[in-house]
Amino acid sequence: MKKSSHFPGILLILLPAACIFSACNQGSVHQELTLFSPDSSIHIRCGISDSLAGQFQYSVWFHDREIIRPSGLGIDMTGMDPLSNNLRIITARNDEVRETWDRVWGKRRSVTNHYKQLVLEIRETRKPKRLININFRVYNDGVALRYEIPVQKGLDTLVLTNDRVGFRFTADHAAWATFWNTFHLSQEMEFRKSKLSDIKPGNIIGTPLLIHAGDNAWVALLEANVTDWACSGLIADPDHEFALLSRPSWLPDDSTVVVRTSSQRFSPWKVMMIADQPGRLVESDILQNLNEPCALNDV
Repeated sequence: MKKSSHFPGILLILLPAACIFSACNQGSVHQELTLFSPDSSIHIRCGISDSLAGQFQYSVWFHDREIIRPSGLGIDMTGMDPLSNNLRIITARNDEVRETWDRVWGKRRSVTNHYKQLVLEIRETRKPKRLININFRVYNDGVALRYEIPVQKGLDTLVLTNDRVGFRFTADHAAWATFWNTFHLSQEMEFRKSKLSDIKPGNIIGTPLLIHAGDNAWVALLEANVTDWACSGLIADPDHEFALLSRPSWLPDDSTVVVRTSSQRFSPWKVMMIADQPGRLVESDILQNLNEPCALNDV
């Protein structure tokens, strides 16, 4: 049984003009929001970039040092333009959740699920003015983001051909990677030490991907709560150095489609586990906290 505390209505930080995106040659942002982890060791900054045709961007900071530069999100749908440009934040809501739950088996019985959350309602400024919700959770040991495409006119059924969540790192970091290069495999492969620059177009990298993101910063890229959706690997971002994009697996009967659904509207969580030592990543409960509770009542 979960015991929880909920702290709604915390004021968000909005910066109207120059911000971190301009510092990174990404142009000005007319809406920027910042969300800190409960212990303030990690924070994200996100907003809409004016100079990038109204694209949504986010960045991740660890101990006040940027470890993921402004990165974007895009969704491709059958018969429609990509959902990536001409966006505007309509509403923003944040809260803090602290709860505990008991685990039947694992490294500890009592698990604390403590995070701060930001939910953004974003709409296109041009027709068809589609609506998308983006949800961030910032823990003391990582960041998770997912998107939701609510039921709306013309989108009773979702047929996605791709989605792209970006991860732009600050340098050519060391990485421990499995080079899948296909989704038709057992996923039982050796992790080999590489550089981000070793990931070339055509490579598909499996998750988890471990990255030594500078002094005292380790990042593991994973997914959580993959429910009625395509799981993803990682590919090189052709437009930025030292950058990766999520790449969903395609359907077995149609390699042009990654998701076809009328009921599930939430993507999996894209997870960035973050620690000052790699061993601390093993201690994290972030994946279990992001997954749904056990569906069995008798365990």
